[in-house]
Amino acid sequence: RSGQTIIQIETDTPPVVDHSDNDAFISATNYWGETTVFNINGESILRVPYITNFSASENGKYLYPSYLDDNSQQYIVYTAEGETHFQGDKIKDYHRVNNNNWLAFSDYSGFGYIDLETRESVQIPYEMNDSYFSFINGTNVGTITNNRGEHVFFNSRLEEIFLPETQ
Repeated sequence: RSGQTIIQIETDTPPVVDHSDNDAFISATNYWGETTVFNINGESILRVPYITNFSASENGKYLYPSYLDDNSQQYIVYTAEGETHFQGDKIKDYHRVNNNNWLAFSDYSGFGYIDLETRESVQIPYEMNDSYFSFINGTNVGTITNNRGEHVFFNSRLEEIFLPETQ
């Protein structure tokens, strides 16, 4: 807000700014397809060899890729200091981290979440035909969206939430 330049980045795409309760992070991809995450002081804290935008957990403790441009990449969650905290396997499809630092995932056999603090996993079987599980914003409510655009909602115990019929 002071008008002071934080960092200057040469890129074809605009950088993405994300923030937590305590900090702000800027992720930008250069011409060679490497993405770098900078803190608000313009210091590089993380560099990865693929194209993505990074999101920050609510408390700013973790940085995670919003998407991967290459499915062969292993999904990695980093600390705010740029250290690897969690490495996911290549079978699961990982999505948003909620305010409790739970990382949503789904695979061919079902869906669930991984508590990034304890590394404990909760998963239930569910037929996932062309769908994925993700938390809604930072909440404990998750949803499955399939390729037909239908939504099914689940609470933090991964029990289906039945909504009244509406038009």
